[in-house]
Parts: sequence; C-alpha cells; structure tokens
Amino acid sequence: MPIDTVERISPRLECLVDDYGLPNVLEALEVICEEKADFARDNWQDYEMEEGWRSAGEAIAQALATL
Repeated sequence: MPIDTVERISPRLECLVDDYGLPNVLEALEVICEEKADFARDNWQDYEMEEGWRSAGEAIAQALATL
C-alpha cells in the first residue's frame, strides 16, 4: 500500500480503535470480509475473489483470537 494511503487512513482507523476498541474493529472487519465474499459469489460468480475475501476474514479472525 502506498505510504500516502497509509498516512490518510491511519488517523481514521486510530479513531475507530479508540472509540470501539481493537477487538470490535477487527470483528467488524471480519464480518465485512464475509459479506464481500458472499457478494462476490452471489452476484459475480467470482469464486477466486470470494476465496480471497474469505481468507482475509479468516486471517483477521485468527488475529482476533490472539487478543
């Protein structure tokens, strides 16, 4: 990810973490990944994209389990 993108989104993410806590933010991201996976499968029949989103959600779930 380009550094300017990181610099732009970091303050927003920090606010979310401050307001809701890291576990809740990660859980929300996990849900978003699952929803995007379902959308890719159901609307585009793009199973490769679906798998990518599911993998991302699983990685987030694993990170969440370590907190």
